[in-house]
Amino acid sequence: MAGKLRVAIAGTGFGERYAIGLKANPEVELVAVFSRRAERAAAMAEAFGIPTYTRDFEDLLRIPYLDAIAVVTPNSTHADLVYRAIRARKHVICDKPLALTAQEATHLYRAAEAAGVRHVTFVPYRFSPASVAIKQAIAAGHVGRTIRVSASWGVDMRNEPLRWRFQRKLSGGGVGADLGAHILVLLIWWAGPIRRVLGRCKMLVPERPLEAGGRIRPVDVPDECWALIEFATAGIGSVKLSWNAQRHQQIEIEGDRGRLSYDSPSLLQWLSGG
Repeated sequence: MAGKLRVAIAGTGFGERYAIGLKANPEVELVAVFSRRAERAAAMAEAFGIPTYTRDFEDLLRIPYLDAIAVVTPNSTHADLVYRAIRARKHVICDKPLALTAQEATHLYRAAEAAGVRHVTFVPYRFSPASVAIKQAIAAGHVGRTIRVSASWGVDMRNEPLRWRFQRKLSGGGVGADLGAHILVLLIWWAGPIRRVLGRCKMLVPERPLEAGGRIRPVDVPDECWALIEFATAGIGSVKLSWNAQRHQQIEIEGDRGRLSYDSPSLLQWLSGG
């Protein structure tokens, strides 16, 4: 592609983190931002020097020189926005998850392939310096054949109000989908495909106050998950995930030649250089 890749961002929450990364890439030009709340779209456009902002997603699709759209909105909106972008022949970067069901995700994949657009579901820890270094060390044979993997990650959300993340119809599968997606992407990248999983999830915080008004409402997604996993060509592993305790991503890989330990702070700290 000649010239810079012209990208729009849909979403102004975590979308700001995408804006930081995209602005740092000399081959990318941010040309528009979308939010259903016009004041948030305007504020992000001003903060990052983005020339166009809108509260109508179709406005992005009508930009004739737009190449790609980064979808960084709440989970339940991903499938619809991605499909509309594909139909408009725009390349797509979608924050995880691509969709709330496997059927939706398969439909989107087939639609993108048929339309001939580039598409990626972005899981950012996969590109952190620490995870790349682990991959390189494993490829160099420093661990040998993987025998055992243990992983854990916790983010303390016990006092958070009832946002979309804690509602199944808006977010999907709770802490397993939220934090587990990041961990499993790394484990599969490092140790290979997973053959079998035995897991249990539980809800320890069954209700939360609404953001507006503070009335208590039920939660319908789990906030604790534990799993035993068997790799197809390696050993076994365990994964512990929590929304009730604060701890770094911690992963230990033990092989017949050596051991590697991965300890990563929060994504916000990493993206901010902390």
